[in-house]
Amino acid sequence: MSADHGLSERAYTSLKFDLIEGRLPAGRINIGQLADRYSTSTTPIREAMLRLVGESLLDMPSAGGFEIRALDEAAVRHLYVLSQYVMLNAAACRSRVLVDHDFEEESIAGAPPAIELLFDSLAKGTQNAVLAIFVRNLNDRMRRIRRAEEGKLNGLGREFSTLRRQIEHGNRQSIRRSVIAYHRRRIRNITEIMSAIPC
Repeated sequence: MSADHGLSERAYTSLKFDLIEGRLPAGRINIGQLADRYSTSTTPIREAMLRLVGESLLDMPSAGGFEIRALDEAAVRHLYVLSQYVMLNAAACRSRVLVDHDFEEESIAGAPPAIELLFDSLAKGTQNAVLAIFVRNLNDRMRRIRRAEEGKLNGLGREFSTLRRQIEHGNRQSIRRSVIAYHRRRIRNITEIMSAIPC
């Protein structure tokens, strides 16, 4: 690995983490400010940003530059609907049980929400590498929404335990019911969840 590649990779990792956690405000990006933030030059930042455009975590408007997309209620609803559709299909196509994450570590600072790890496992259980990559990207795009859920929805631990149990041991119909209930609850409470999403 070249020194330049290493700088680009570190810029990518840092910027991606800040984007998915909602630590940067929506709107046009000042590349110089990001270079200062990550103590690097603008070239690794630009390279990282181009990768993140490819992952739908940044926009590149036709007028030029880069933008962080603001989340409105319609966009959040669409992401929940997409998540439900994808996870129902993963449950239907699952060829084996694969829950390969240590959920006891979810309380560690910076760890992803446990539901991301569970959905990741469900996607891996299909043995479809393309679907697994898609779910990982969808999880990234929904991270700040799920962080908002943590402050607005009660009983998440109990809900997660039920869903995990269904995915590990349940039949396809019980998994289907649980996945639908999970997403419908969030769509019903979308306005409240939106109020906690960082801009």
